[in-house]
Amino acid sequence: MGYNQFTSQLKFDPDVRRQMQQRTMYASAGVMLNDLWQLRAVVTRIDSGTITGGVHTATVEPGWNVGVQASRRFVIDSVPNLMVGGSLSLAFALTSANYGTGDESSTLLSGDLRLGGTVGYVLFDRIVPYAAVRLFGGPVNWRAEKAGENVLGQDINKHQVGAGMTLKLPAGLYAAAEYVPIGEKAVSAELGVRF
Repeated sequence: MGYNQFTSQLKFDPDVRRQMQQRTMYASAGVMLNDLWQLRAVVTRIDSGTITGGVHTATVEPGWNVGVQASRRFVIDSVPNLMVGGSLSLAFALTSANYGTGDESSTLLSGDLRLGGTVGYVLFDRIVPYAAVRLFGGPVNWRAEKAGENVLGQDINKHQVGAGMTLKLPAGLYAAAEYVPIGEKAVSAELGVRF
């Protein structure tokens, strides 16, 4: 289970720019297909958020995001403690947003296809600091103006560059945290168990 907060810059047709912030809680379950491949399903509860940049500020209402991710670990025999990984994920979010009292909520629908890579190093068999790079894209459909129809948009920054750390705990538990200051900005924390 984990927590994620992100800030994304959006551009809606024809040239309407907005900034979206969201706070979410998620639960995921994964299975190792073999020693190198993992498949993971994620269900995310969108808790709250805002969309700013115009005359009015819109409030993002609670909603849901569901996704799947396939990831692969790469083994480099010459550097046994080096951790190199790649991932491909697909997710869809459904929520709504409105501009305040008396304004009708408008459906906010988005899709996200994301390709990622990580490089880390195992310290003391328990700590893995890592760097992460991700490229992504997908449509966002929402009523970007208070008096208007739903329009199609997309992320302006289609990348993330950040760093994180995973800590192996007793009884199969692990904790992880990540900070992404470049591109789509994000911060996340996760606590899980490996069986």
